[in-house]
This record gives sequence, C-alpha cells and structure tokens, in this order.
Amino acid sequence: MWDDATGYIIVPGSIRYDKRLPVGARLLFGELRGLAADRGYCFASNGWLAGKYGVSKVTISNWISKLKACNYIAVTYNPHRRISIVYKKHLKASPREKK
Repeated sequence: MWDDATGYIIVPGSIRYDKRLPVGARLLFGELRGLAADRGYCFASNGWLAGKYGVSKVTISNWISKLKACNYIAVTYNPHRRISIVYKKHLKASPREKK
C-alpha cells in the first residue's frame, strides 16, 4: 500500500527479493501499487515518477518494462497510458508484513 500522509509503501517479499528486477523497480512497484490501490490502476507519467525518484524518464521506462516482463503490472494505452497491478497474489501482505 501507499500512504502519502505517513510516507511509506509496502512491497511484498516475493517482489523485494526478485533478482530479475533492479532495486529501483522493486521500489517503483510499491509506488504503483499504492497509486493503483483505489481503482486497480493509475495514470502516473514517467516524468512525474522520474522527478519523484530523482532518476531519468528512461530509467523509469526500463523499470516499468522489467515489471511488465515479470507480469507484476500491465500497461495499456487508450488513449493514455494506464498501469494496472496484475499479479494479484502480491496485493496481500505476507504475515510478516502485517502488524
């Protein structure tokens, strides 16, 4: 989850430790998951995400591509880019993550 008021996100362990993903992509998943929490999708631009994380738009694009390749997110265009969380088992916090 993402909570802008408290400043934290939750990234499930299966994604945190996925060696196929750069560390930044793992963090980005938590951000996207939080942004998509209400509707299941978000419309965050690469520029906005790049500014938030202090990286280039190309880096964000690469991270999104990696998350797509691992089937953690889906991206559709109609007419704007829509990022959806598709790997539903990752939406539930593991027992270690619950407090």
